[in-house]
Amino acid sequence: MTQIISKSLLASHIKTLSALTTHANAKAVKSLQRGLTGERELSGDKYMDSEELLGAYSAYYFPISYMQMSYALSALPLPVHKDSSFRLLDFGSGQGAATSALLDKIFTACPNASVSINLIDHSKKALELASSFLKKEYPSVSVKTYCLDVMRQNIPHAIGKIDIAVSCHLINELWQSADDRIIKRFALIKGIAQLLTDEGILCLTEPAMLKTSRELLELRDMAIREKLFSVIAPCSHNKACPALSAGINHTCHAEMPFIDVGRVKALADSAGLDRESVKMTFIIFTKAKRELEIEDDAKEKTTISGVVSSEGMLNKSGRIRYLICTEGKRVAVSAKKGDKTAEAIGFFSLKRLMHVCFKNLEIRENGNAISYGICEKTEISLKFPS
Repeated sequence: MTQIISKSLLASHIKTLSALTTHANAKAVKSLQRGLTGERELSGDKYMDSEELLGAYSAYYFPISYMQMSYALSALPLPVHKDSSFRLLDFGSGQGAATSALLDKIFTACPNASVSINLIDHSKKALELASSFLKKEYPSVSVKTYCLDVMRQNIPHAIGKIDIAVSCHLINELWQSADDRIIKRFALIKGIAQLLTDEGILCLTEPAMLKTSRELLELRDMAIREKLFSVIAPCSHNKACPALSAGINHTCHAEMPFIDVGRVKALADSAGLDRESVKMTFIIFTKAKRELEIEDDAKEKTTISGVVSSEGMLNKSGRIRYLICTEGKRVAVSAKKGDKTAEAIGFFSLKRLMHVCFKNLEIRENGNAISYGICEKTEISLKFPS
């Protein structure tokens, strides 16, 4: 996989942010991590109003959120003409990790871009920190902040039209105990859609925990059913998500190697936390009507194109298989462990959410379900991430 994250840019952001916050310690990081997972007693709370937890979040979770959003946005094409202008919105902005990832993508593609950003959060301290940080790292960017609770207050229409809206780790914290939380969350993104231009983009990134991941997929399906959005990534189709119908323990998420920057790994080790990789579930929507094309051989059914939606799994017969999400269903593609053809074409190196096209597969017996195998003529081509 090519390097999606600029380590030097992230290091610069961490250095700037650390100069603006309270020094983080392992105890605060552990308290924060426990409060946001497990029983999740901090989730939805104004934990960023605490100086200690704000410092811990900045040191530990800012880099992780930045990596997650950068990974998701690597699937998003941007215009590169020199006079590009972008109007952005980050709701649930925290210290600005998602905004920072988006700005780095924009300025890498369009160094002379004109950019304005609107930040929304219910923590005044987080907004003040985000504003100070962004103005130091991106002095040419216009920054406006709005301190409000999106569960109780409408997003101001005075913000005007938006080209790209992002949100990282917010949606799962909204209306957590409400039976109709998915409907309420849909109403929120429907309000965001009204602010987006006709070609506007919305990127939602959430933790890869089973509940938070599946609820984002439910929100995805509702947005498609109601024709509010089309999907840009990571899906290869605009049909119902097959992970939801596969069973309550099924989901869809991405995973990337952790990039050790700043004190994140040291803080994790001191707090007794595992930090070897970064996982996330994300959806990138567009208001533009878009039907995603699937390359498929209708006659032979030996060519399929879609998204890798599982890790490689070893079955009892000694075959490694992956589940591929294609055209609203998941199919299995497998190869004998150690198969030289599979090794040569990179089959055993596939990762979650890679966009992949298989040609010249063999059809295998699998009860009533269709499954596929790698043979000597099989070819693999990758799309995202490369």
